[in-house]
Amino acid sequence: MPGITKVPVGDQPDDIEIQVREMCLRYISNPNSIILAVTAANTDLATSEALKLAKEVDLDGVCHNGTQNIIVFLNIEQYSLSQLIRFTLQF
Repeated sequence: MPGITKVPVGDQPDDIEIQVREMCLRYISNPNSIILAVTAANTDLATSEALKLAKEVDLDGVCHNGTQNIIVFLNIEQYSLSQLIRFTLQF
């Protein structure tokens, strides 16, 4: 799936954000899908669009028993083990 596009570039339609969001939701709303939510560890996780969408369709919440989500943190080499544990426990 694509990244969540916010601003049209070049000849992209003005509603590209809505189109991509709806396409993502169409796929991840399937209960047989596994949601791979990728986000950089060096960003504010509260603003992660991938985690927001995953939580929206998986009402049990990310990373709890019985859910369909996997979270991947990028750039983890910048953090200590305790910081990474804290990131994970937020969900």
